[in-house]
Amino acid sequence: MTEENPDRRCLQRIISFPAEDNITVALRHLSPSPLNITATLMDLSPDGMGLTIRKTPLLPRLGAGDHLMLIQTRPRAFSFLSNTELEIKWSLSHSALDHMAIGCEFIAPPRDVRLRLRSLIASWPL
Repeated sequence: MTEENPDRRCLQRIISFPAEDNITVALRHLSPSPLNITATLMDLSPDGMGLTIRKTPLLPRLGAGDHLMLIQTRPRAFSFLSNTELEIKWSLSHSALDHMAIGCEFIAPPRDVRLRLRSLIASWPL
C-alpha cells in the first residue's frame, strides 16, 4: 500500500482459494428488502473474507458499508462461520465482467468463531 492509501488490515489474508475449489457461501443482504446471495469464497483471514458473486438482474447494488449475514457454507468444514455478520469494505464491478468482487470484514464474531478461524488458518498448508 502507499502512504496515501495505507493497508488498514490488522492481519494479512492468509488463505487463498482458487475458484475451482468451489467453496460457496450463502449470504443474506441485510437491507429493507433482504435478498439471498450465493458467492464463491476466494480468500479468508481472521478479519474477513474476499468473495466473488455472479451478477444477475436480481442482485442488489452492493457497496462499502452494506451488511450481509453469512447463512451457510459449502463444504461444511466452514459451517462454523454461519450466522456471522459481515460488512462490505470494498467492491469491484465492471460492466464488461459477469462477476463482481467484494471484500468483507467480520462484525463482532463470537470468540469461538475467532478461535476456530485462527486455528484453521494456522493449520492450512501453504
